[in-house]
Amino acid sequence: MKARTAVWTTYCLLLCVWQLNGQVSKPIATNDQVDVRSSKYLQRVAEDDVDNAERHAQDEAAPQGQCGTDIALKWMTEVSSSVYATPIIHDLFSDGHKDIVVPSFVHYLEVLDGADGAKAHDDLWPAFHKSDVHASPIMVDFDYDGVLDILLATSNGELLVVKDTGEILGEKLIIPRLRVRKDWFQNLDPDPTDHTHPDLGINPDAQDGTLGEVPLNASDSYRRRWLSDEWPQTLTSNAKGQTHGHGRALLQADGASTQGSFITDEAKQSYKDLFSNPDNEWNAEADSDTDDRGYLADMDNPDTSHLISGDGFSHDDVDDWNEKYAVHYDDHYVDDWRPPPDTIGEFGNDLGWGDESFFEAPHEREKGYVRLDAHILGTPAMGDIDGDGHLEIVVAASYYFDQDYYADVAHKGELEADIDISKYIAGGLVVFNLQTRSVKWQLHLDLSTDTTSFRAHIYGSPTLADLNGDGKLEIILGTSMGFVYVVDCEGRTLQGWPLQMGEVQAQMAVGDINGDGALEVVAVDMHGNVAVLSPDGTELWERHIKSSVTQVPVFGDINGDGVLEVVIGTSSGVVVVLSGISGRDVAPFPFRTHGSLHSQAILVRLVDKHKGLHIVVPSNDGHLYVIDGITGCADTVDVGEMSYATVLADDLDNDGKMDLVLSTMNGNVYCFHTAASYHPLRAWPTPVLGRSGFTARYDWEGVYALASSRQPRDVRGRTLSVRFEVIDKRLRSGTAFNSSRGPYTVSVSLQGVGAADMSIGDQPVIGISTKYQDPGVYTVEIPCPRTRSTATVHLEMVDSNEMVFTDSFALSFHFQFHRLLKWLLVLPFAACAIAVAALPIEQAVAGLPSFMRPAAAAP
Repeated sequence: MKARTAVWTTYCLLLCVWQLNGQVSKPIATNDQVDVRSSKYLQRVAEDDVDNAERHAQDEAAPQGQCGTDIALKWMTEVSSSVYATPIIHDLFSDGHKDIVVPSFVHYLEVLDGADGAKAHDDLWPAFHKSDVHASPIMVDFDYDGVLDILLATSNGELLVVKDTGEILGEKLIIPRLRVRKDWFQNLDPDPTDHTHPDLGINPDAQDGTLGEVPLNASDSYRRRWLSDEWPQTLTSNAKGQTHGHGRALLQADGASTQGSFITDEAKQSYKDLFSNPDNEWNAEADSDTDDRGYLADMDNPDTSHLISGDGFSHDDVDDWNEKYAVHYDDHYVDDWRPPPDTIGEFGNDLGWGDESFFEAPHEREKGYVRLDAHILGTPAMGDIDGDGHLEIVVAASYYFDQDYYADVAHKGELEADIDISKYIAGGLVVFNLQTRSVKWQLHLDLSTDTTSFRAHIYGSPTLADLNGDGKLEIILGTSMGFVYVVDCEGRTLQGWPLQMGEVQAQMAVGDINGDGALEVVAVDMHGNVAVLSPDGTELWERHIKSSVTQVPVFGDINGDGVLEVVIGTSSGVVVVLSGISGRDVAPFPFRTHGSLHSQAILVRLVDKHKGLHIVVPSNDGHLYVIDGITGCADTVDVGEMSYATVLADDLDNDGKMDLVLSTMNGNVYCFHTAASYHPLRAWPTPVLGRSGFTARYDWEGVYALASSRQPRDVRGRTLSVRFEVIDKRLRSGTAFNSSRGPYTVSVSLQGVGAADMSIGDQPVIGISTKYQDPGVYTVEIPCPRTRSTATVHLEMVDSNEMVFTDSFALSFHFQFHRLLKWLLVLPFAACAIAVAALPIEQAVAGLPSFMRPAAAAP
């Protein structure tokens, strides 16, 4: 019995290791390997994107100043380069003044004063690095000193840590390279799709398949965002009846149409060459069995030869199969490489960086294998995914050889001469333990070549949510192969996943959009499909909105009817609003702008005493649109520039009014003043609210400190009293919620102050966490710092679905203590003087020393 138990335990352990190192989906080397005829999602075409520029040219002028939002320019600042990833708003120095942390696309992380747009010009600001950035910054106490740091993911696979002083720490996290068989793409089965698994959108009656807008021979300098204003397509069929689109024309800086440029006529010519990138991603999708794990098995564990994958495929011949397709990761995670001594002068410093470009670490050469460079094309996610009390950083990694980099003859020599870099594109997940700075686990998802339409890039950010109610967080991610993955905290796919759609570029959105008390996953793809999925992968409803979607949907009760709506911006320039319950259009939408939409919308109330919300989104027609969710009335601001960044909303100068922040591809940051009153739950200071929030919080769900607590002031004493309110007005459809929708766990803590300064005895105490069963107003007391300091009071609420809501405000502590010292010195003397003055003159004189007494009067 014990022997049998030991064998079974060993089997399970080997299976676990095999799954974590193997590839989840099946590799795609050629277009002929994928039969798309069985999927309704793959048959659909984003037809509204065709001839989009001609249709926009026929539109009337954009509306302005008709809807009472009273938007006016407050300030404008030019940063060092185009702003591609969305900035964040944060009180970086805990001084009560909100700052805008701007990830310029090339080389610089910059900080602007929210009140007037002035640049931070301390000794180390702006912070300089040698890469480019596709990811928004995130705030985290990386070195556990009690002060939040800026974590910035760069496209060359590094996570840099920047202090509030602008100092870039020497310690950084590095995504390990992916080790792949050099000949993995040879002799693959022409159709590896497992049609026995009913993936999302299966249509068994379909006769013809289409890949719509997927170009077969696209330029390597495509990026993940395209202009829809110039989008011609022609469709040709192959021998199998599969239809493929050929090419999309883009606008070059000189206005000419080309397939090889990301720059538009509004962008700066000086940065033209910096936007070329090998991220060519017009991918169709390969089907995959949900349980087909370990297709590319780990050769470090050859005893897994007896394992059977979910589709019944036997891996008996490990030496033949796994040696052919094995994929591994390098085991390093810190920057332990330094260039040879004779190259230091050539590359500029001891890290091997050139003055304006980076230098890849040497490639380890191993017979039969290649190691793919890691790249980060989306913002990492952060959370305690496994409930061990320590934060994890979850990164979606794309692996490929940058064609621009290796086009340089000197760089090409870093690789083996016979390597065709177009044969290697992969995507996966890497999870870091923030406390140990180590890779906790990593998972390879997709593998393809760059010569197929089915490329394995990952452009969206991971989304963290507790879908199955086990108290731990799942990782939800879409890939350009079209798969929607749900992975548990240990790197295993959940039952019912992955599912397949068209090419997915946008992040997965999660929320309870239909009021049933459970979370739903909302996925959008480049074929114009919108699908709402239950935690087990069941399709609840779906729509074809006929236009590609590159950005995550957002949720909000935009018309005040008590039901969440799903708001989506499309490449054809249309704002689509769908009912979260049914997926039907919500009147008076859709709303058409005059240019393509490649920015995430936000939902914020910009008119006081208004029952609904406003949709705020920039369009590539050069206007910022503010659309009334009830009437559809739109105000616009003509900025004359394109934007790919999400608009942010907050009170930047503490005047009690909402401000909007817009960043553009021309490298300008605009701040617009509105007449709407500020409320903490109206603010949208980061692209994703809380941990993975996509729902407008105001008058719906959240936590915020009351005005009496957040009033700027200096705090004296040993404790701080914080008064806050928990609100929850989610849809109650009779069965969705019982009388109590709790519990709500609220944590109140101080950030920006040293942990040692907050200790009581030997125990650090920086906050308090309390569980509440019902919404309402509550008060807690937290310890104050012992010394003079400024700090940010941070509130975090976790609801019954493990969704996170936050609020914060800054206070000073003991800065007025010198006034108390003054009175402590003055008051004793003043008291003595008053006491003496109150005595009779005889007693007062008698109390004086003899030499101070007046002489006796002569008789």
